[in-house]
Amino acid sequence: MRVLIPNLGSTSLKYQLLETRNEEVLARGKIDRIGGAESLITAWEAGSAEESRAPAHVPDHRAAIKILTERLACLSAGANQGGGIEAVGFKAVHGGPRYCGTFRVDDDLLAAMQDFAAVAPAHNPIYIQAMQIFRELLRGVPMVAVFETGFHATLPERAYAYGVPQEWREKYDIRRYGFHGASHRCKSMDTSMGFSPQSGLEQSSRAGDLDPFVVLHLMAKENLSISDVGKILCKRSGLLGISGVSNDLRDLEEAASQGQRGAAVAIEVFVYEVKKYLGAYAAALGGLDAVAFAGGIGENSWRIREQVCKGLEFLGLRLDEEVNRKPARGDYIISSPGCPVTALVVHINEELIVAREVAKLLEASPAAQ
Repeated sequence: MRVLIPNLGSTSLKYQLLETRNEEVLARGKIDRIGGAESLITAWEAGSAEESRAPAHVPDHRAAIKILTERLACLSAGANQGGGIEAVGFKAVHGGPRYCGTFRVDDDLLAAMQDFAAVAPAHNPIYIQAMQIFRELLRGVPMVAVFETGFHATLPERAYAYGVPQEWREKYDIRRYGFHGASHRCKSMDTSMGFSPQSGLEQSSRAGDLDPFVVLHLMAKENLSISDVGKILCKRSGLLGISGVSNDLRDLEEAASQGQRGAAVAIEVFVYEVKKYLGAYAAALGGLDAVAFAGGIGENSWRIREQVCKGLEFLGLRLDEEVNRKPARGDYIISSPGCPVTALVVHINEELIVAREVAKLLEASPAAQ
């Protein structure tokens, strides 16, 4: 099955077209600077020696999606592709309690995402818009949403319940949902992220966990609106807010090495929070068998991995520093030989996981529309 996986940002559209039967990437690319004076289209198709790059006028996401679907239609007409897009899969973020898993995109699903749009402002609105556009442009092609919250549907009540009135929990579905679950399997027992994707660890520009009365205090002192506070917590906080330098950990590591105190503090806070979660989860699970580092920071920063694991020998976790610091790709073990707890780096491929889930759903119910 040929599944298109679009990944949308506020001014960008990335994509992969995958054949799920052999898990081959047929095409991939991105459209950058959407809405700018001059956008840039980067594309690669199977059989091509290198990517193509071309400037273009792309005023909005509708135009970007139209360019993408027309390009892939032309590609599919080629002798080697054997047909067009058979499905579109979205790595969706928040659909509330009803939509935790993999579902066909329909009006009810879009309405549920809209109900939680204010909770996931960087994700839900743009994905709702994109889903509607794809449905218009690719009529008859099934659309599937694979929600990040699906993996965390197994959370026990003791882990997902908040200490707020029962009326809020029942009327407004206030609970811990968890996010970034697309690449995970097995059973979720707890997670740092809660009701919204803004919670948990400090993120690049999002605050992470925060005493709610800080918000009430600042709204009163600064005469801030709900919208003002939301923008500050999403765009001016986290690593950027602490450091005052950058929201990119690579920049912070460079700045810290040159003596920039704010950058060093941001890294120290991040590492400390990760360590606390590791210790808490070891207690909740009754011990650890493995610790996996993944994602942009986990895969690429040996310094962060080293700092996180330092001092956790009492949990049975010891790194092989030489292996940890050696550049490598793919999945590999970084713990010392014979260590009771295995530490490893895992390369994630969320597009492939989403494509697999899309194919699994559609093959199980091929007649549904």
